[in-house]
Amino acid sequence: MEVVDWQKGYSCAPAACPAAYDGLHPNAFGEYQLAIAFEQTLHDRYGLGRGPIPFPPENLPVRLTPVPTGLKAESSPQGVTVTWNPVYGAFGYDVRSRISGQTTWSEGRVNSNRTDTTWTVDGIQWEYQVRTVGGDNVKGPWSGTVSAVAHPKTAPPPRIVASRPIGQDGIELEIAPPDYPPPSTGTK
Repeated sequence: MEVVDWQKGYSCAPAACPAAYDGLHPNAFGEYQLAIAFEQTLHDRYGLGRGPIPFPPENLPVRLTPVPTGLKAESSPQGVTVTWNPVYGAFGYDVRSRISGQTTWSEGRVNSNRTDTTWTVDGIQWEYQVRTVGGDNVKGPWSGTVSAVAHPKTAPPPRIVASRPIGQDGIELEIAPPDYPPPSTGTK
């Protein structure tokens, strides 16, 4: 086992960090610098390869940010759930949503291939679009629009509520858990 000295070849400091898309995490330039540090260690310690590859390359690769596929919006107990197929290598996703009929979108960033709209009113139709984010402000095109009507469900209430006085200024409450429907067995 060997330690890789990536710090001396990684162009990131408190004053400037051209090797990172957010001041810490490597962009394509930084990934290239880190790969060279690993390659140097493998060459120096184990004799692998002919030595470091030349740097910098003429054209750094651009992270692919295709339109997410399999986008679907569905009513769920919390409101609306939107899912899509994950994009390999994505740093995250921009999601925009709006109530159907409005012209202004609300945008947010998620790190996985799912987002949920909660605290919504029953019967409201929501619209969504998603795009892939690749770091360094590299963003793909927006997907087509999908929509779903929110039908949020609240938890069932407790079955029994009993109260008894305790002394002159207290009460005791007894609450039984709610009756939930039995789990489905998949047979009829």
